[in-house]
Amino acid sequence: MPCCKCEEHEWPDPQPVIYTDEADRKEYCLFHAPADKKGISVDEFNERVFARIAAVKARNEAEGRNELCDLSGAIIPDFTTGWFDKPLSLPPLKFDGAIFCGVAYIEPETRFDHVSFLSTTFNDVACFESTEFIGRATFDNATFSKETVFYGAKFHYRATFDGVSFRGKLYFQQATFNSEASFRNAALSEEADFDLVKFFGWADFSLARFGGAVLFRQVTCSQSVYFEMAKFGDVADFTLTHFFGTTNCTNTTFDGLTSFEQTTFNNVTFYSSEFVGQANFTGAIFNRLTTLYRLKAHTNALLLHSLSASSLSIFDFTSMETECLSFKGCNWPERLLPEVIYGPDHKACEELYRSLKQKAASEHDQPMVSKWHYREKLMGLKMLIVGIPQAMPLLDEIEEKTTPAWRKVQAAAQLLRLAPGLLLSLNFWYWAVSGYGEREKRAGVFLAFLAVLPFVLNAFPHPIESFWFSTQVNDALSHFPFAKDIPGQGGWLRLGKGISQLLITLQATIFAFALRNRFRR
Repeated sequence: MPCCKCEEHEWPDPQPVIYTDEADRKEYCLFHAPADKKGISVDEFNERVFARIAAVKARNEAEGRNELCDLSGAIIPDFTTGWFDKPLSLPPLKFDGAIFCGVAYIEPETRFDHVSFLSTTFNDVACFESTEFIGRATFDNATFSKETVFYGAKFHYRATFDGVSFRGKLYFQQATFNSEASFRNAALSEEADFDLVKFFGWADFSLARFGGAVLFRQVTCSQSVYFEMAKFGDVADFTLTHFFGTTNCTNTTFDGLTSFEQTTFNNVTFYSSEFVGQANFTGAIFNRLTTLYRLKAHTNALLLHSLSASSLSIFDFTSMETECLSFKGCNWPERLLPEVIYGPDHKACEELYRSLKQKAASEHDQPMVSKWHYREKLMGLKMLIVGIPQAMPLLDEIEEKTTPAWRKVQAAAQLLRLAPGLLLSLNFWYWAVSGYGEREKRAGVFLAFLAVLPFVLNAFPHPIESFWFSTQVNDALSHFPFAKDIPGQGGWLRLGKGISQLLITLQATIFAFALRNRFRR
């Protein structure tokens, strides 16, 4: 009878039986017998293993084949590639379901062709330092019981670690993945070090569980990276990492302190992500769309400090996320992304700017209070003309700082022709005469206009006194406080002077308020 494990793993050359288990009467060959039942020394056993590998390699080289060396299910006491001459180049290997009872040590610069460690168990230290994987490397559902080292390893083809269990410390520093790398549903119980790793293909960490600290510093990710539904149970450090492709952190959980300091993102999504601890994004660079929706975090948990205007101009978030975001030392764009891409929904934009104004006020950041107050009120003005498509560009043109003054006046006239109802809006007049109390130059110009207007009007005759009911108007003014102080006898003229005084006084007050806001900033 052949070895039961040779049959189970469908070896092409079943091996002779050397051990029979008295309990179940199952028979095992040298490769599949328990480590202490092989009847030979560890060195002798390894010599047999490598003799099998060498035979396949020799046939492949002699016949130009790519035959697979099957060692699936093998029980190996200790393993080292030191038996071969250097540099070592191995044929395709299959270790599916194998058990490495002792240390598994792969000499540096060892070159694997296609290799499969599917559901393999490493009971002791596993070292693949500076190992080169020429073909596909499969470690799916493998178990690494102790420290695992892939320092400086190079994966030229797809590498998969799906469902792997790393129970000891894991070291991937300076490893290179030239193709896809997948760690889906991997469980990393202790510290995992990915510093200076280069991912030139996509990398997938979806559903991965990181129990210890994760060091992901100065990593280069040339294509998309997925952390969907991954869980970081301790410190996660992504400092100075470059994500050149899409980064997906949907439903990702960060339980410990997280650092994205000076990290570069291109199109990153934190949708329904949970930050139990604090996340530091100080000095980070965001080059494309950044989505911050439905975040779960405590107040000011995400430190978005010292960000550039170009980075903040592509932030997509709502008033619901504002509470958990902290902005300090940032250069803000004139308009935020939600206003640009969701233009018709000015109500949502108004709520966003209001929430930012309230946050700035709570942090005693008066310049930003003024900025967000202006944008909040402007959204209210835009809601008045949302049904007039031609009016919106005119308002934007007036708001544009580079627009010449003469063109702004012209655009304002066109705006009022399209939307004459604005003349009945207090929001419009507050914006027109002072920029909501935030544009002192505009308030000053309007005050000067009101002051000069009486001189212009007095340069012409006043036929207004010949109008009907002038006397009745004059009598009516006697009932108003301070009306007796307005000079003149004609009722209509006195009424005009009273209105002029009221407007000048009111505009002077608004001008003073705008000046105060200017210097308060």
